[in-house]
Amino acid sequence: MHIYLIDGVSGAGKTTICDELIKRGYKAVEADEVLANWIDPITGLPTDDHSSENWHWDKNKFDALISESKEDNLFICGGAMNKPDFLHHFTKIFTLHLDDETLKERLLNRTTNDYGKKPEELAFQLRENQLTEQYSEERGAILIDATQPVETIVGEIISNLE
Repeated sequence: MHIYLIDGVSGAGKTTICDELIKRGYKAVEADEVLANWIDPITGLPTDDHSSENWHWDKNKFDALISESKEDNLFICGGAMNKPDFLHHFTKIFTLHLDDETLKERLLNRTTNDYGKKPEELAFQLRENQLTEQYSEERGAILIDATQPVETIVGEIISNLE
């Protein structure tokens, strides 16, 4: 079994890539829906403070997902502030990257959720986007241009599988 991470800032296209992978018959999950919760990083308890630093993956949910996927390759599409705690599980990491103007346009105009529309959220994502290439290099991730058509991005991911 291989576990792959599709990573990137909010608005990079992780959910769209997840949907395309599923359409092509791959096992893929949208981490925001399956693994993540708003958690106070100090207490570990749920919080109503929906600031970026409180978005965390649940270890028990992650372990259960891995356990039930024992024989299948699995794509986990998404991110969280505690993602570094999980990186050792992934065979490969694919990081979606795009320019700031495209990111800004996507976040301000998306209809699937409102995250990134508030000025402080947008500013946070733009700062994170500036670090994407550095993070990818540090983690040995495969950097993928997320401004390409979805079919091209998924083709590039598939061509780099184990």
